[in-house]
Amino acid sequence: APFKDKQIMEIFRLENKADIVQWFAEKTEQFFGGWKEWVAEKNKSLIRQALDYMERNYAGVCSLGDVASTVHLSPKYFSRLFKQHTGISFVEYLTGIRLEKARFLLRNTDMPVTEVAREVGYDDSNYFSTVFKKKYHLSPLEFRKTAFGREADKSLRAMASSAGNGV
Repeated sequence: APFKDKQIMEIFRLENKADIVQWFAEKTEQFFGGWKEWVAEKNKSLIRQALDYMERNYAGVCSLGDVASTVHLSPKYFSRLFKQHTGISFVEYLTGIRLEKARFLLRNTDMPVTEVAREVGYDDSNYFSTVFKKKYHLSPLEFRKTAFGREADKSLRAMASSAGNGV
């Protein structure tokens, strides 16, 4: 109640139409400025929720429509908002998550490529291999050999240098 009384007193102190118009313009600007900040924070929160959902569900069906519905937005609006906040499209982001998880599995397991593909959300291992090769310029098998080769080389170098030091 005191806030409203203060605002009413401000209005009564205004002396002419121009002052009243100016006062309303300032209050409207303040309102919309605050509203824009609120919307921006709300959108950031929705995108964070979407990213969390994608991180948890990348291996399953994780479509734009699914993720948009979890944050209660239309797919079209969500897609635009997602790109505004992340700088890349929904599909690019999801592909990035899946390929990073695939790289981890290829480096750290002996799972067949078809199983790695399924594990990270690709039913078609040929498509997975195509996407993987497009991103990393190596097939998943070539990557695995290279990744394991680098690790083996590091281990051998470390063993050789410690043997050379009399350790």
